[in-house]
Amino acid sequence: MSLISSPTSESVFRRICYLISALSLTLGLYVYSILEYEPIKYIEITFGVFFLLLPYLTKKIGLYLNISIFFVVLHGALCFYGILLGPSSEISTLVAFLLGVAVFLLRGKKLVIFPVVLAIGMLVFLELNYYHSWFTPLPMAYKTAIKVRWVVIFTAAGLSGVTIFYFVKRWVAEIEKNKKMAQQLFEANVYKTNFLRETSHELRTPLSNIMGIAEFFNLHKNNFSDEVKQEVDNLLESAHLAAELVNNHLDLARIEAGKYNDLHPPETVNLKFVFDNCIGMQRVIANARKVKLEISYDKTLPDYISIDKLALYTIINNLSSNVVKHTGQNNIAQVKIYQECERLIIETKNAGYIAPDKLNDIFKPFVSTNQKNSTGLGLPIIKHIARLMDGDVYAYVLGEFVIFRFEMPLIVAEAPIVKQGLQEIKGALQGYKILCIDDDHMSRSRLERNIKHTGAKCIMLEDALSAIEVVRTEMPNVIICDMTLPQLSGVDFATQLKQSPYTAQLRVPIIFLSADVFSNVGSIKQETGLDEIEFLRKPYSDLDLYSLLTKYLVPVRIIVRDFA
Repeated sequence: MSLISSPTSESVFRRICYLISALSLTLGLYVYSILEYEPIKYIEITFGVFFLLLPYLTKKIGLYLNISIFFVVLHGALCFYGILLGPSSEISTLVAFLLGVAVFLLRGKKLVIFPVVLAIGMLVFLELNYYHSWFTPLPMAYKTAIKVRWVVIFTAAGLSGVTIFYFVKRWVAEIEKNKKMAQQLFEANVYKTNFLRETSHELRTPLSNIMGIAEFFNLHKNNFSDEVKQEVDNLLESAHLAAELVNNHLDLARIEAGKYNDLHPPETVNLKFVFDNCIGMQRVIANARKVKLEISYDKTLPDYISIDKLALYTIINNLSSNVVKHTGQNNIAQVKIYQECERLIIETKNAGYIAPDKLNDIFKPFVSTNQKNSTGLGLPIIKHIARLMDGDVYAYVLGEFVIFRFEMPLIVAEAPIVKQGLQEIKGALQGYKILCIDDDHMSRSRLERNIKHTGAKCIMLEDALSAIEVVRTEMPNVIICDMTLPQLSGVDFATQLKQSPYTAQLRVPIIFLSADVFSNVGSIKQETGLDEIEFLRKPYSDLDLYSLLTKYLVPVRIIVRDFA
């Protein structure tokens, strides 16, 4: 056995038995020669043979029964010597060895109580015997008593040293084992992260196209029959659920890989607009499942807040999705958003019950009270985001209802310079030019359809090689570019755009279409030297695209609510 291999209880038990057998046949007989007390000779020879053969009984009667016999005989022998040799023999010094070897051999077993009780009982009995003189010890000369005492102390020190050695050996072996397991887990996590990074584009790009087709049909579903309308609703519901599932899996992967430890820089967000967008998607799913979705929006909330917009979308989407999934047919799901002091509160409420001991478990990955409709990913992600926002999320049961409450600091922001109100996106971006670069024909088709819907001129390219010249000649107002392009990637294109003397001063905003959840805006800005960069993560909705476009392009048709 190597030094760092983990010693088993059986192997250590066998070696301790052999050691005690050797001590009985050497030091035990040496004590006999000093005291010349005949019974000691027979007792030590018997013990020597007994402990030599005891390990072989393990296969017959089992390890733990054999260990129990070992402790009974050993405690009996030490109790006998404690009475025979008296208090000067220091038999009590062997108690440390008895307790140590008991813990080592029976660690994690209830049986460990048995030898511990035996050791304490023996110690108490001997001390009481010394005090009350129930049994008279063997008379010894002073020098003889000293020699016997040295033998006992040497034996106790040797046996305790052996026990400590095995404890250290097991400790070192467990450290090495844990290091090896940690390394294996780290490597497995790296493989998983790399797998998700490589496959996310292949998975999210077609899913984004499916969502685009579903939203296109939904936009024109009034032209269809009632039967087709129902199928369009089912298609849109399935697309949103699939997008939510993929996004949650990849967000969880980012958290596990340590890539989701910071929020995006806060921006001014129209809270009501974001809330209505998220609830609008959930209404489609709620209607398909015959769930009545009741909304309560506090009118005293500020119009604009400063927050990580993507995180806000994730929070509202997952909370509202969670309550819809866990509400039965023909029942009511409630979503409430309001402010409490300087905190933003989002609450959901539905009929149901969660056991008190499960209220914390549901915030762990893959734990769900509804295995049919939920993967148990949304709540852990919300919990993680809440911590990053100095907020909190928790659940509690009130009567027949389950309530989820999310809270975070409410930071009021001033309205943007461009006065935005109710607006129709159709035809609202006339006069603008938008350059789209994507090698996937279905993605290009969707982008072209969406941009034409806004009224802007759409310039389509399949790769970025000729894009620099197009930017110089056409001078687009916004560039939408896929990140994983052949020959010249989106990031390399943006870098060349910054470095080219013909385009460096144009400062054209770039919206990257990305399926890579491990990339972030900060690192791309640092790599390219550009500030006006946005991410539109696949799969995205039409509203996500329109929101980013209107962030940089002022709509020419705006219906403004004038509250003055």
